[in-house]
Amino acid sequence: MNEKVQHLVRTVEDLLKEYQGLVEDGQRQREALVAGDIEALDRIVRAMDERMKRIAAHERRRLEIGEALAGEWAIRPEELRLSTVAERVDPGTRRRMEEIAGEFDRVLTELERVNGQNRALTEQSLTYVRQMIDVITAAQDVGVYGPPDGVRAYGPDAAGGPAGASAYGPGPAGGPVGAPVPPRSGMPQGGARLFDTRA
Repeated sequence: MNEKVQHLVRTVEDLLKEYQGLVEDGQRQREALVAGDIEALDRIVRAMDERMKRIAAHERRRLEIGEALAGEWAIRPEELRLSTVAERVDPGTRRRMEEIAGEFDRVLTELERVNGQNRALTEQSLTYVRQMIDVITAAQDVGVYGPPDGVRAYGPDAAGGPAGASAYGPGPAGGPVGAPVPPRSGMPQGGARLFDTRA
C-alpha cells in the first residue's frame, strides 16, 4: 500500500475515534445538565475543548496528506474524495475505508442528535434562570429587601418617630425602640424568608 495512503487511513481512523469520544462527551454533558451538576459540566466542557483541538490537528494532517496524494496522482486537491482514493488502493484498504466512511455517517448523525438534546436542555435551564431573576427583581421592586423608597429604616425621622424608631413602628409588641418588626404587607412571617439568604 502507498505509504501516504497508509498515513491517510490512520489519520482518518484517529479522527473517527475523536468524534466517537465527542458523542460520549455529549452524552455525559446531557446527564450533567439533567442533574444540574455544574462542576461536572465544567469538567466535560473543558475535556470537549481539548478534544476539539485534537480533531483540528488531525484534520490539518489529513489535508496535508490529501494534498500530497493529489500531487502524486496529478489531480486537484478538491477532487480528492473517498471514491478517488478507493480506485487507487488494494481491495482490503478499500473495504476498510468504506467501513470508516459508514461509521463516520453513523457517528455524525448521533452527534447531531445528542447536540440537539443538549441545546434544548440548555435552553430550558436558561429559561428557568431568567424566571428566577424576574421573580427576584420583582421582589426587590415591591420592597421585600427594605422599606419603601424615601423612608429611612432607622433614625430620628423614621416613620416620623423618635431616634431609633423603625420605619414600621416604635418596636414590636412593646419592645425596645428600634427593634426590628415584621413587614405589614400581609405576608406570613415565614414567607418573609423566601429570599432571605441568611442561615
